[in-house]
Amino acid sequence: MFADDAATYLEDLGSPVTWQPSVGGPVVAGLMIFDQPGQEMDGGRVITREYKVTFATATWPGLKRDEVLTIGGEGGGSNYKLRTDPLPAEDGVFSAAPLSKVRP
Repeated sequence: MFADDAATYLEDLGSPVTWQPSVGGPVVAGLMIFDQPGQEMDGGRVITREYKVTFATATWPGLKRDEVLTIGGEGGGSNYKLRTDPLPAEDGVFSAAPLSKVRP
């Protein structure tokens, strides 16, 4: 996939995200695809969420494990922490990372 296609793809499917790097510097803002599928556990007695973001790699340089993202625009959004370093997809245009919700 070409980087220009990534921007178009995110415009159609992305959610607004902001990130204040823990090492300092300006806030980074852009779009990411935010997934939160449910998964059954313990024979279907428990349903859990597995939060994940997919994003254009070039837009978020320096994003790494334990950084906190604010996902959602109007109304303040919610905070999520990266559980691992982002992993690039096939061609590196996109990367993905699992998240944990940060409780207020």
